[in-house]
Amino acid sequence: PRPDIDIDEPAYTPTAEDVTTEPVIEDAFEVEEIAEEALPEEAVLEDTTEELIPEIEVEPITEEIAEKAAQTSDFAVFTISRMTAEGVDHADIKGDFYLNDRETQAITNISNAFHKAGKKFIVLINVGNPIEVASWADKADAILCIGLSGEQIGNSMADIFTGAVNPSGKLAVTWPVSYNDTAYSELYPDKDHAVYSDDIYVGYRYFTTFNAPAMYEFGYGLSYTEFELSSKVCCESDGNIVAIVNVKNIGDVVGKEVVQLYYSAPQGLLGKPSRELCAFKKTKLLAPNEAETLVMSFNINDMASFDDLGKVQKSAYILEKGTYNFYLGTSVRDAEKLDYEYIVEENTVVEQLSDWCKPFKLAKRMLADGTYEELPQGEETYLYGINEPTDVKAPETVVPFDK
Repeated sequence: PRPDIDIDEPAYTPTAEDVTTEPVIEDAFEVEEIAEEALPEEAVLEDTTEELIPEIEVEPITEEIAEKAAQTSDFAVFTISRMTAEGVDHADIKGDFYLNDRETQAITNISNAFHKAGKKFIVLINVGNPIEVASWADKADAILCIGLSGEQIGNSMADIFTGAVNPSGKLAVTWPVSYNDTAYSELYPDKDHAVYSDDIYVGYRYFTTFNAPAMYEFGYGLSYTEFELSSKVCCESDGNIVAIVNVKNIGDVVGKEVVQLYYSAPQGLLGKPSRELCAFKKTKLLAPNEAETLVMSFNINDMASFDDLGKVQKSAYILEKGTYNFYLGTSVRDAEKLDYEYIVEENTVVEQLSDWCKPFKLAKRMLADGTYEELPQGEETYLYGINEPTDVKAPETVVPFDK
């Protein structure tokens, strides 16, 4: 509640004078019709977008500006923002994946001025996708990824800066050291057409399988306090893998921690990433020296792989024979191997589906050793907007397409 608002004050009731006598416009089409009727016949509509949205000139943060700010401020906050859209990756250029010259100079000037004054410098990253931070991270005392948080992010940041809230978020994507450390640097050079030949090796599955360098790995996140994981137990129970861990706050500040459980599957005929997230859980708000026991579980069949080519059994989810290992920690690279192993003696079909679709655009896909395998190609057929009978028949039983 805001202190300047009296919640006991009675709600406002409009009077007759407040009610407009203008007609109510129901939708956008009516708005357009009214606007057209109001125009004279000779009127010509022109595109004035450039006039309405002029190019914004940003004053550079010089050494003098930074030093003056350091004299009157307790700490500095600098925000880096990027445009984000569906289907668009960051480009390998300054001002997109990399900082532009103005941002680089601003960070340098602010860092020097505030550190000279013995004060802290914080960088907020207001982006939807990772950007490069390795070249300038040492100039900041703290880096906070705020994502696309909306108009209330200022209040949230104030709570974090003052210590009213202890951040406990974790990264849902891997932040690479450089653009060339990502799989898509070579696979998606054309913005008009993306060839997804990286297959299942996307995100942390790529970085962990191929040991690609990461600035901040999947699941990473800092806190104002520290936590200790102990009494780790893992076992099988009623067709589920169950992991138990004790989480203790060993720092001086109340906070929450997120524990993550990963598994690695045997490299049989079907490709597997070296790590896959299978469960995670967040603690309650733990006071200093307070502990909580977390229990996580997942179905064993969730470790199965889909065999689309018939290497084991076509169009089926296969739990391949071999040893399955499990890892517990607070990020994908922090997770430590547990003693328990789950062993599958023979290849097991956990679900049989049907073959309905065949790709005709994707010619190859990545394997776990970094090589590629060729894929069979179907006939290039488009049925958009065609309402004609085909020879495809509905299955006798319901086929789950969302597996």
